[in-house]
Amino acid sequence: MKPAFTLLALILLAAFTTAFADGQIAIPLGTGSVTPPIVPTGLTPEAAALLDDEWIIEDEWDEAAMAQWAEKEAVKKAEARKQKRAALEGILPLVESTQKFSFAFYQEILKDHADENLFFSPMSLHFGLSMTAMGAKGKTQKQMLDALHIENFEKQRFQEFGKYFRYSKQQHEEVYYFMVNRFWCDPASPILPAFKKDLKDYFDADIAAMNLKKEPEASRKAINEIIAKDTQQRVTDLLPPDSITPDSACVLANIMLFHGLWLFTFEEKDTRPEPFFLADGTQKETPMMSLEKGFEVYREETFQAVSLTYKDWSRRCSMVILLPNEKTGLPALEEKLSPEFLEKITEKMRERTVNLKMPKFRVDTSLDLKPCLKRMGITDAFSSAEADFTGISDKSPWLGGAVHGASVDVDENGTRAVAATADWLLLCDFDEATVKFHADHPFLFFIRDDVTGAILFMGRFVSP
Repeated sequence: MKPAFTLLALILLAAFTTAFADGQIAIPLGTGSVTPPIVPTGLTPEAAALLDDEWIIEDEWDEAAMAQWAEKEAVKKAEARKQKRAALEGILPLVESTQKFSFAFYQEILKDHADENLFFSPMSLHFGLSMTAMGAKGKTQKQMLDALHIENFEKQRFQEFGKYFRYSKQQHEEVYYFMVNRFWCDPASPILPAFKKDLKDYFDADIAAMNLKKEPEASRKAINEIIAKDTQQRVTDLLPPDSITPDSACVLANIMLFHGLWLFTFEEKDTRPEPFFLADGTQKETPMMSLEKGFEVYREETFQAVSLTYKDWSRRCSMVILLPNEKTGLPALEEKLSPEFLEKITEKMRERTVNLKMPKFRVDTSLDLKPCLKRMGITDAFSSAEADFTGISDKSPWLGGAVHGASVDVDENGTRAVAATADWLLLCDFDEATVKFHADHPFLFFIRDDVTGAILFMGRFVSP
């Protein structure tokens, strides 16, 4: 009998969004400021003369100036992103693959969770499955690569994973995320040296021996302890009893941690119980946070979007929320999801003063990936008779299971596409001085790397 192995995609998201404190500090345009820079009034003529033409004096600020400033900032930001993307050209094909996989996976997993809150990391899933596919051969590999939207799975493509892994380690002290790849194998199921080398070279995976077959329960506890240490004790006892069995040949884990503080924090005193309207017409009372600040927004006839920036002056990460205009409009919005759809929204966003309300929420998700992945065409990998993982071991193990766990917390302190047709994604003008964005009914949310466009996490919130 072929040995089995388990793929574990283990995610912890610590999402805290903390605001940047207001202050009467002069900040030049283009440095990443989110609201128009304000120069204190009462300056002497000599002091005012030292200011650049791009500085704005508080007494002269009006709506026309705000619109002009917002457009100018948008152009600067777009150009800065172009330059950064050019520098990261070697990883953009990988990002494009993960984007396509993200939305394809979402549509499939939604079939199992149609009326539920949902949260997962497409980046972690893509990395974990790609590591597994690296050891697959023939039809087994082709099925996996088709589902992952990967072409030309050669050494050059492997190098893209290594480049992205190194890129993800470039952290900001208040916004960071990291990945840890681990691979445990049983001594009785020898792993090919070439596969171990590729795991280490391209995924920086830590490889260790573990007596999975003879001591499954002790191995489970040992792996849990390692994961707890990796996540600074944020994830403990993740592997339940009997998850490791005498048939287990190896265990592969991708662990991802994200922590972000809001650029603009919500005041706890402004959080009040308010109704959240469910799709079935009922409502639940939930703590609703509120804030009025400058945010990037987009609006179309059937939905609106807002981007909540994290406290990182490089403007690297943000949470984008898509809110249907109708309380029952989430399914129709979900049908439109695609990489082009989201990219178009983020490109068209402009900064406005926003009266923002959104719930404090937590979503915990535990997913059995096997049914979903099989619907996506990955069938042979789960069959002991058909699986071909001879690139991992001469004994050709098969994929015994694949699971994904993810958790997100959003509170006051913390935790951004080309359209198929020109008329289904139109930018609508904001006539009002202050835009109202009240997320008091089901919505979608994405945590993304704004430089590469990579979706780190995505989910839906339908009920408190």
